[in-house]
Amino acid sequence: MGLDEQLRELTGTEIRSDDGRPDRRLAGGPPVEAQWRPRVVVPHLRAVDAVPVRCLARRQQEVDRRARRSLPRCRDGGPPRLAVAAALGMGLEIEEAGDVLGSQVAGSQVVGWRLVVGGHLAIVTRLREDRGMRPLDGITIVDLSQVVAGPFASQLLGEQGAEVIKVEPLDGEILRVGDTEGVSVNFANFNRAKRSIALDLDTAEARAIVLELCERADVMIENFRPGVMDRLGLPIASLRRANPDLVTVSITGFGPDGPHASRPALDPVIQAHIGMVDGQRSADLPFPDLVRTLVADKTTAYTAAQAITAALFARERGGGAQHLDIPMIDATIAWYWPDGMSDHTGLGGQPGGRICDLYQLTPTADGQVVFYAAKIEHLVGLRRAVGRDDLADDPDYSTRGVLVAHPERAIDIWTAIGEGVASMSTDEAVARVIEQHVPVGPVVSRAEVLDDPQLAHNGILVEWEHPVAGPLRQTGPPVRFSDMPTPLVEQVPVLGEHTDEVLAELGRTADEIAALRAACAIAPAP
Repeated sequence: MGLDEQLRELTGTEIRSDDGRPDRRLAGGPPVEAQWRPRVVVPHLRAVDAVPVRCLARRQQEVDRRARRSLPRCRDGGPPRLAVAAALGMGLEIEEAGDVLGSQVAGSQVVGWRLVVGGHLAIVTRLREDRGMRPLDGITIVDLSQVVAGPFASQLLGEQGAEVIKVEPLDGEILRVGDTEGVSVNFANFNRAKRSIALDLDTAEARAIVLELCERADVMIENFRPGVMDRLGLPIASLRRANPDLVTVSITGFGPDGPHASRPALDPVIQAHIGMVDGQRSADLPFPDLVRTLVADKTTAYTAAQAITAALFARERGGGAQHLDIPMIDATIAWYWPDGMSDHTGLGGQPGGRICDLYQLTPTADGQVVFYAAKIEHLVGLRRAVGRDDLADDPDYSTRGVLVAHPERAIDIWTAIGEGVASMSTDEAVARVIEQHVPVGPVVSRAEVLDDPQLAHNGILVEWEHPVAGPLRQTGPPVRFSDMPTPLVEQVPVLGEHTDEVLAELGRTADEIAALRAACAIAPAP
């Protein structure tokens, strides 16, 4: 079978010329041919995947995936542009896409072109899907990670369009415990927009499947302790040799080596290690406490997601595929340091306290509010809000230099503000402080958050029905791309739900899948 027959369903976006306007030739005009020679600058046609024939040899079957993804990009020659082919020393011929694939393929409109190099197909048109392109469409991630940091990172990328294949043990990952058929709310919050394949990595057959998945993927994420991938028979170096284009990601607690490398680590352990627990002390809380959310895990997840997209971008620009080491302790202290450790930043005696030490709760008649005076105008506004215009208009109490020189006056001011706020209801205090353009907000319960009018306006909270877990309420993606849809993906897989599907895409027959199941290399049929 020729390549033309095999390259059937690709996703993508419209091609634009260098000036950013849509290429008029894509609207169904007559076929256009152009010839370029080596060392001739070729126009950069944005969003074009340049794929020399040698790159297709090992991955050509991936294009027939029911419009799940685009053809893998060639990274051998640099950025995805026609200049890649020119650099190969070949003449180029551009043919209208419709001549190759017709005007409609799988409900998608053809908007691109194909490139013929030396008589062989080297670049294939991309298709605009009716659902619209998402930022990471065409990227495939093999996710071996569990619990929070790795799964949350892959979920973020999955909801931006990446195809995420979650590889789980036969009994499922830890967060599945606790609800109907293993689809717990904790699992659902970190594993949307994924397909699940359940394997026993102690078997050679399962390891071969992971290797084959990685050969066809763009990214692999794991968060085992150092050395576990080697013991599993899946060393990072082997994965990278099998697929030089693979971005590999290792998330560890403390790092790949060093005095604590072998220690197990979870979120509160990292909080304690970096001084965050001790940093919760205040006048109202003279003893340390944990932050009651997974700060270290989620910080590491966002760090990983950003690093992965940066690595993919570098790869597309000819920088090659990178291996990313992301210790949780490093990601978390990098996040905590700018304000949480500002008093330890200056080594030459520079002044500087922690900004967060200025945070405080202020009681009202029926609750509490939080406000923050970031500048002298805010401090003056707070005095006006509580009816102390006398202090607001007095230069001895409204000039920064005077207050610094006479801290007792600052104490007088805050005492007056506290007494004034305490005499008001929470609603009244918030309204009066807002009138003075001072940042303020009420302390509300977690249940009250569900009724916040701004969150409702933004549409960030989404309710949907999972076929197993039932009705769920979750946050949708917080970033809105102006021209690309990124809604909440209503997909949380049951354990091993897509095992047979993924194996079939790898070319396994029904009999071969049955044999794998009989050998307990894969999960029983869901």
